[in-house]
Amino acid sequence: MAYVNRKDKEIGLKFFYFGANRSGRSESLRSLFRHTSPQISSDLFMLEAEAYNPAFDFLPLSLKEPTVAGFRINVHLFTLPSECYRDTYDVVLQGLDGYVHVIDSSLDSLLANIDALRTTAALLDECGHAPEDAPQVFQYNKRDAEDAVALDILRSHCNPQRFPEHESIATRDIGTLECLHDLTRLVLAKMLNTATL
Repeated sequence: MAYVNRKDKEIGLKFFYFGANRSGRSESLRSLFRHTSPQISSDLFMLEAEAYNPAFDFLPLSLKEPTVAGFRINVHLFTLPSECYRDTYDVVLQGLDGYVHVIDSSLDSLLANIDALRTTAALLDECGHAPEDAPQVFQYNKRDAEDAVALDILRSHCNPQRFPEHESIATRDIGTLECLHDLTRLVLAKMLNTATL
């Protein structure tokens, strides 16, 4: 749930990046850090469980633009590996405002994507969230893969509801910022519609 600080004119949002293993969740946060750090205040925190196996990613962003009704927007982005225990997710997902589904475009990952989406829906339901009602964006990552699946096929299997979506190549900082902008806009629009501000 968004946090509104009227005294300091700030809105705090919490986003989570879901996806199958190696879909590019952590790399998406790295991309946003590389792409935005000159313009905004940000630090990327990565807790390493062991070499090449990040256990926890956290990226706080303090956006200078846009502002809403004079309020500055602060966004906290999180990822966790799929193997985390349910109680860990329950803690991290508290106060969730929206999320990004990171889809691996590689043909070999199609079934893993579908399984990750089912797991995500069940997890959100268990943690008290209504997956179909929450602002969400689909990020089709690794579009440069030699065996990248056609977008129409990915949509039919992963996003039949046609939530907002973007192609991305996180390692080249392509498409990740657009996903974040879309999700931020959706969450803020929902806040304004429910008169949270």
